[in-house]
Amino acid sequence: NTWVLQINATGGSPVTGAAMTVTPFMPDHQHGSGKTVVVEPMSEPGQYQLAPVNMWMPGLWETTISASSASGTDQVVFKFCIPS
Repeated sequence: NTWVLQINATGGSPVTGAAMTVTPFMPDHQHGSGKTVVVEPMSEPGQYQLAPVNMWMPGLWETTISASSASGTDQVVFKFCIPS
């Protein structure tokens, strides 16, 4: 899967130059996806392409995205249940 993420600072201005880590993890099985997610800035300010976000096995996945920039540091967790 390829994700496009938009990051804005408080107040709405796009965040450029962010350093990010993206970690898909399956908590019920205590393992990750086995693939490293590459983060690439896109031409639109504040947008980043994340690929591959590999959630290959049915069940609950938690994808944690940590971002740091001059605007600060933040983290978000997206949870997905992949049906069998």
